[in-house]
Amino acid sequence: MADETGCKKTYKRLQMAQKHADIVHHGVRYPCPMADEESCTKRFTTKVWAKQHADAVHRGLMFPCPLAEEGCEETFETRNGAQQHANAKHRGITYPCPMADEFGCN
Repeated sequence: MADETGCKKTYKRLQMAQKHADIVHHGVRYPCPMADEESCTKRFTTKVWAKQHADAVHRGLMFPCPLAEEGCEETFETRNGAQQHANAKHRGITYPCPMADEFGCN
């Protein structure tokens, strides 16, 4: 999108860059790959996120919690989401707000 808009902003985290694109450039450009077949009107900021949505919602391809063999039945749209769930819910790992210092967020 930077090439399309001429934007020179950079971010250390992909999520912050995506948020910037959404807010500033209205970066929701990529339709669900199954839009026609499923009458889906969802749009995404990246082709990857559009594909993940189609795989999870329309094709039913979900990622189980990495600790499924220990009894967890949760499933997620992305492998990363499943891993973050396992870290937070089963291992007690938490992630601080990336803007905590700047905004005094705890």
